[in-house]
Amino acid sequence: MKTYVGDIWRLVGEGYHAVVPVNIGWRSDGANVMGKGLALQARYRYPECEAWLGRAQRNMASAIKDAGIESKGSPTLARHWTFAYSDGPLIFMPTKPLNWEAPWASWKSPADPELVRFGLMALPELAGEKGIEKIAVPLVGAGLGGLDPDGVERTIREILGADPRFALVLPKELAPKGKTGWRN
Repeated sequence: MKTYVGDIWRLVGEGYHAVVPVNIGWRSDGANVMGKGLALQARYRYPECEAWLGRAQRNMASAIKDAGIESKGSPTLARHWTFAYSDGPLIFMPTKPLNWEAPWASWKSPADPELVRFGLMALPELAGEKGIEKIAVPLVGAGLGGLDPDGVERTIREILGADPRFALVLPKELAPKGKTGWRN
């Protein structure tokens, strides 16, 4: 698996889709809660994405509820919560489950390692469906989600490592002496 150390948005400029870790939930105005980390950066770069994602998540929640399979953010449903943004090179992947009673508060939960695992497993299928050939994957859930970065990196490499469409993106803080760029 190719590894890039630095700003994920630089890879977007090189034709990659960026995986953006998000919570499953929405505010009273219907928009997703995108207040920190890569989600906030995505919101600044693509202002319509938080309303778009909130709408997509509310629709999925209704469909899940109507099908009678409502749960506390079942990780096995991660594929259904993973969305390719229609107006930009973003793939929203859930790291925090839906709080069914208070969707606006889902961001307060820690990242769920099982939800992250299932979301990563969903990415190759989504890439195939959408014809996406280059995808930049950060350490999903390891920043504000609180998961162990080394454990997340191992999981990403285990699930996506053999697929040439994916590149692992490590934060520039991990670069020796500030050297960013491709490793390997």
